[in-house]
Amino acid sequence: MAVIKKTLSQKLAANLPEGRYSDAATPGLRLEVGKRARTFSVIYRRGDKTESLKVGRVDQSVTLKQARERAGDIQDQLAAGISPKMPLGREPGQQDFVVTFGRAWVRYKDEYLSNRRTGKSEAEFVDLHALQHFAPRVMSSITKLDLEGWKFLTPVSCVLWKTRMQS
Repeated sequence: MAVIKKTLSQKLAANLPEGRYSDAATPGLRLEVGKRARTFSVIYRRGDKTESLKVGRVDQSVTLKQARERAGDIQDQLAAGISPKMPLGREPGQQDFVVTFGRAWVRYKDEYLSNRRTGKSEAEFVDLHALQHFAPRVMSSITKLDLEGWKFLTPVSCVLWKTRMQS
């Protein structure tokens, strides 16, 4: 069965006919529509193999937004070298929950910077200078030494501090 690429919406996901659909807005996110169920899954490459991981079913209250967030988490885990098939990002010798800078930055922007007068300029600064370097890194692996050569110490350290306080 061929995969049809579309920009999915919650309404579209609930009404598509049988088939496989790839979300154009989120790399790797796929919706499989069968006779009885609509299932979100994430397709990714690990080495030479293409693997998939089920995210959840539409009829079990998994929204498109939740599926996109989970797909982003899986992509971040892969970029950090962590197997997404381990529950909650667990690897032998690793923490129970893995948070990457990229995911923490998105949350920080949405929850804290959106309410600040200078939030937009701070967000643009980090997006331009820090995000490509730190996005796939696990938060606990970023040290002050990593930040010393960078001019954006303040916004990045705020993200690190707030995320570690909430963990």
